[in-house]
Amino acid sequence: MPFSITEIRDRAKELKKAIAFEQYSSQAGLKERLPSEKLYKQHQFLLTPGVLPAIQRRLAAASWDERRRLMALFNWVGCQRIEAQLAPLEDELYSWE
Repeated sequence: MPFSITEIRDRAKELKKAIAFEQYSSQAGLKERLPSEKLYKQHQFLLTPGVLPAIQRRLAAASWDERRRLMALFNWVGCQRIEAQLAPLEDELYSWE
């Protein structure tokens, strides 16, 4: 399944928006804790194995300005993959507080 950069960017924006909303809700006292694991399960698309290679392929042929944007996207998606792996541990940690 080929991944389009536009779709990846759109999904990344959706996840950023969801994270910001959940962080606000948690910090404002509207929710007891940030539901990290649930959030990443809802946005599973960015965690699929082909997303980072799709960005890398586009990086190879990108102009300087597009390359800069793609590198930022690549780094952000990579970090979110790590955050998603840590999410169950964070949720467990928060349950002990």
